[in-house]
Amino acid sequence: DEKYPTPIYSSAEDYMNERQLETGDYESLFHHHTNLPIDLTLCIEAWVMFLNNTFFDSGLANGTIGVVTDITSANNTIEVTFPTSSGLT
Repeated sequence: DEKYPTPIYSSAEDYMNERQLETGDYESLFHHHTNLPIDLTLCIEAWVMFLNNTFFDSGLANGTIGVVTDITSANNTIEVTFPTSSGLT
């Protein structure tokens, strides 16, 4: 069905203070303090939030909402379009 394509599963690499987190770290670091799931399912047109200020000069700041525009399983890439003052990035 074109509206609901087969989901693509990919493993993320999560870092905290420049140290890669192991799978067991998630339960104690995040789930203990929140009711958020450990796994996240994304699809084309999903809304995602930018969570740092590394591209502040380009208009992307913590909390900017973007839209997933492409998911490529061959190289595990997710493309997201964000609105900026100069248009879509």
